[in-house]
Amino acid sequence: KTVKYAGVYPRPQHSFQAQITHNKKRLSIGTYRLATDAGRAYDEVAKNLRGSKRGENF
Repeated sequence: KTVKYAGVYPRPQHSFQAQITHNKKRLSIGTYRLATDAGRAYDEVAKNLRGSKRGENF
């Protein structure tokens, strides 16, 4: 099963894990019921860590 959002991976029991790699370390952002919520969480962390003005997913 694949997910179309960067940094979002399917988990058992119909949930989605958001993760990001920063400075060669994998950081867990959290587990979400919806893939879109995980994607938005990833975007927020990516903006904060990388200084980007826009997210990669939305």
